[in-house]
Amino acid sequence: MYYSRTKGLDNFGQNYHSQPFLPPLESSFKEVRSPLFVFLKNRTFAGYHIYGLMDYIAENPRIAHFFAGKSDITKALFNHFIAEYNKIGNIHLVPTKTMIALTTGGDDDPRIAWVSQLGKNFVHVVFPFRELYPDNLCFTKMGQVPGSNQYNHHFRMYDGGDVNAEVKKFMKLAYKTLG
Repeated sequence: MYYSRTKGLDNFGQNYHSQPFLPPLESSFKEVRSPLFVFLKNRTFAGYHIYGLMDYIAENPRIAHFFAGKSDITKALFNHFIAEYNKIGNIHLVPTKTMIALTTGGDDDPRIAWVSQLGKNFVHVVFPFRELYPDNLCFTKMGQVPGSNQYNHHFRMYDGGDVNAEVKKFMKLAYKTLG
């Protein structure tokens, strides 16, 4: 039965002015879950389920301001990238004025990479190699820094699967040669 002004009934056949209809308790819990939980629960990166992945942003309060207002996708991509780098070796996150630097030790150690941009759905990383590696498919841009022997290789990560074997090879190379 549908609502009628004269009878005051709703489509459940109850008095419209009585107690409001509430959904069952179980379904209301599903509605209040955070978007990050839903994203992580339903998302896999390169075949690995990332629910329960370590939160490097919360662990490092010095870099937390870089993620203010950023999407949960960006945060998950950053955490995935750092987790993959930690499989190669221990890294340290150092905040600079506009970027997050990755080092092998402390704040004063040489940088092996920089997270230079955090977009709505991507993480942009720059690797500062001492020579150009033009024969690859993973870097979106490569170029020499004027007046130096440094060649910046730009990598943009849109999905966890973007950190493939080729990218891992360059991550290891940066860790061993620059660190």
